[in-house]
Parts: sequence; structure tokens; C-alpha cells
Amino acid sequence: MSKLFSISQLNPSRAAGYSVISEDEQPVITRKGIKRQSAADVIGPIERGKTIHYQTQGKWSTHQVLTHILNHTGPAEVYISTYTVSENPARSIVSHVLDGLITSLYCLLDYRIKTYNENAYHLLEKNSRKICLIRNHSKLMVVSNSDWSITWTGSSNLNNNSRIEVGVLSTSPAIADFHRQWIMEKINGSERKTTDRN
Repeated sequence: MSKLFSISQLNPSRAAGYSVISEDEQPVITRKGIKRQSAADVIGPIERGKTIHYQTQGKWSTHQVLTHILNHTGPAEVYISTYTVSENPARSIVSHVLDGLITSLYCLLDYRIKTYNENAYHLLEKNSRKICLIRNHSKLMVVSNSDWSITWTGSSNLNNNSRIEVGVLSTSPAIADFHRQWIMEKINGSERKTTDRN
């Protein structure tokens, strides 16, 4: 089946309030979870130049995806944007900060997290380089070091996900730069609660 157009044919339109990141299309891999498979089993090896789409079967959660990514990248900066976080995933993330796998943590969270899970918020707040509370419903992570730039986006928040969820991992440096940039713009430009541990 032929394509109507390729991504590289689209032109950016900043005046219209959006931009298109143009680069050669990455090969796409799809992976579907089955019972009793872990995030590492389903996602498998992360390879440069490839995009992975997956489905969880409700058997594992987003913080386990982060662990899998960090096991591939080694120590890296992590940028997180999410609507809500529960305590167990927050503890998992903090454990990676304490063991040096996360070298700097930046969090953009919905301002109601203190209502939903105050303990999770305080764990992240004490261990983040910068954390910001704003109106936020996005679910996104960027993991970046000198060798890797990996972006995850999907349907799940950072909680224990017992429902079917989907996600996409991209190894495109351009995609990672785009998401890292807007997250930091929101963190640095917010008038709401921001903690800066520089």
C-alpha cells in the first residue's frame, strides 16, 4: 500500500501554533503484552533509530518502563510530565535518583497532586532538581544522556496500572529535544509552585 505523504513532506507552521519535526521516518516496531510478561519482556531491546509502540494487558506500569529505559541508557537526566503519581512509583523513581541512575530529575505535575497523593509529591519534591505544579494532563518522560535521547509517551499516569495501557518509545533526539524544551519552559516560566534545587 502506498503512502499519501511522508512526515518529511510536512512543513512547520509556527504561525498556526504548532510545529512539525521533520526527519527521516524511523522504523516502527509494535509489541503486544501477554499475561505475566514484564515491561522488559514486552518492550525488549531499545535500538537507536527505531520507535516502539506497545500495549500492556494491564500487567505492568509506567515506572517499570522508566526502569527498563534506564537499564539501557545508564545514568541519565529524566524529565517527567504527568497528571498523577502514586507512592509506589514515586519510591521507584526516587530509588533511581539515590542510586545515581537518574542524575537529575525534573517533574511537571498537575497542581492537584497534593490532594491525590501528598506522600508521592513530597518524595518527588525532595529528590527533584526542579519540580513544578500546574494544570497538567500530559503523560510523558524524556531520558537523556550523551549517548541516548529516549522519549516515552502513553495513556498511563505514574501509578500502579491494572488497566490496559499503551505507550510509544522514540529514540529520536529531535523528539526528545522538543519535549524536554517545552517541559523546561513550563517549569521555568510557571507562577505556580516551583521548587528549584540547583
